Amino acid sequence: MVKILTKNITQEQLEKIRNELDEMEGWRVKKLLKFLTSSIFILKTNYNKLIEGIKLFKKTIIIVNDGKGFGVRLWNGVRDHVSDFQNEFISLIHNYLASVKSLIGHTRVFLKKLNNSKLSSLWQAKFKQLERDEKIHFIQKLRDYTQHYMLPIIAFGLKVKDNGEISKYILLSNDELKKWSGWKGSSKKFVEKGLDINIRELIDNYQTEILRIYDNLIKNIEDFYSKDINEYEEKYKEKLNDKMVEYKI
Repeated sequence: MVKILTKNITQEQLEKIRNELDEMEGWRVKKLLKFLTSSIFILKTNYNKLIEGIKLFKKTIIIVNDGKGFGVRLWNGVRDHVSDFQNEFISLIHNYLASVKSLIGHTRVFLKKLNNSKLSSLWQAKFKQLERDEKIHFIQKLRDYTQHYMLPIIAFGLKVKDNGEISKYILLSNDELKKWSGWKGSSKKFVEKGLDINIRELIDNYQTEILRIYDNLIKNIEDFYSKDINEYEEKYKEKLNDKMVEYKI
């Protein structure tokens, strides 16, 4: 727990200063950015957990050929645990997709509360353009699929390289995906290709593109409001920086 103490200032004076700071445009923008970056942080966290799940799969699941076809085993041969892994991994996908959808919704709220028609129009157009990317739009619609239709069916796959090395990966079953009638636009085109989908490749692509555009968005906002933000930070230093101290208990 962090507790804030004040020195050389009364609580009444502190309250007055805080009210002054709260009215500043720079603080309004900083609060909105903090709200947005928290949602981005949650997306990153769920992505990292999903990646760890994929690494665990590669480490503990082996794919064998018993003469009748390929199957999966845990390294210790306990087959029952495979279904446990599948359930846990699907929950990781579910959490990641939930954070994808949350960020989309929080971004709409952010742009609305920013109350800057020029910047809002610019970035709404950029996000709309993203939906033309089949893989990006597919991830966003996959959240609707899991929420309104069913949890995705995953499969285990392998690829044997020329040198004999085996690559293992986790797939989304296209046969199940295409049964849903809710695919629209570019996401529908992606599903109609009829291919099982490598989850690692899919989320890596999404994460790279989304973080790139949000980095640009935040920089754009900070640059646009740089004068207001600097004024707030200078005012904060002047009024409070030497009058407050934090300690942990």
